[in-house]
Amino acid sequence: MKDCTPKEVYAFDIFLKSLASNSSYGITPNMEAFLIKAMDNSLSFMSHLLLGYKFQTLTRLSINKRIIGSNKRIYNQKYLKYPPKELVNRYGRCNLKQQSILYATFGSLTALSEMKPLRGDLITMSTWEVIDDSSLIISPILRQPKDDTFNPRIWEMQKIYEKEFEKYPPNIRKQINLLNEFIADEFTKPVKPDNDRDYLFSAYFADRILNKFENGDVEALYYPSVPSKLSFENLAIKPKSFDKKYRLIEVKESVIDMDHTAGQGGTMMLGIGEATKFDYETGDIFWNDDVRQPQEQMDFIIKEYGYEL
Repeated sequence: MKDCTPKEVYAFDIFLKSLASNSSYGITPNMEAFLIKAMDNSLSFMSHLLLGYKFQTLTRLSINKRIIGSNKRIYNQKYLKYPPKELVNRYGRCNLKQQSILYATFGSLTALSEMKPLRGDLITMSTWEVIDDSSLIISPILRQPKDDTFNPRIWEMQKIYEKEFEKYPPNIRKQINLLNEFIADEFTKPVKPDNDRDYLFSAYFADRILNKFENGDVEALYYPSVPSKLSFENLAIKPKSFDKKYRLIEVKESVIDMDHTAGQGGTMMLGIGEATKFDYETGDIFWNDDVRQPQEQMDFIIKEYGYEL
């Protein structure tokens, strides 16, 4: 592989620093189109680690009223997956506008910290299992927690990255490090919910990695969870890959009785129902109400939180 010049490395560094400066000040509507055009015109270089990885189960948390408008039970698994792209009107950490991505994680605690349901919300926790031991082609975002916490899964991938990294010429390695550091910064920065444009850079690079890098063969992004202070991870998967390689195996429905704003250090839930039987052709969910709360408690939930079967 032909090496680039120190001058090219310097110019690349200056360009990324200009993007980082815009990111730190917050991205305004007037800057949005300009920054996208600048990246389209200037970012000809792209390199990122790819791995084949099998994730046995994935967890998703759906807040019912955000999907169907009320605390009503969900009866079809399509509402527990990714949104139709035409309904995606905001940037996400891994998606552009009008782009559908399935976000998942690896346990209920991470899902709760990511979604932050509020007291009174009806939530549906779904568990998805890999089909036929299929693996995903993933691109990991490598960043360890900044406190004393150690993330062993990111460390494992970091070692693979370092081994592959040595195959490149010296100045190309400098560019790779600069790019990966910038991408990791953007994927792990806190973003306030009132300005989704602050996800612009992570969303832009997610699109490049998933859809333009390596002929679009990358199926998912593996990245640290910001609300979990990077100690746990999330997965953002292309819808086609998710539908092909995962199926629903369990659904649990609960009402949030105490949320993260209460200052108690956690979330309390009242379980209402669960399901382990599904029609995979129609998407129907067959709920088992034998596990729900006693009738007196159910009457309270229906009255207090507007729960509907």
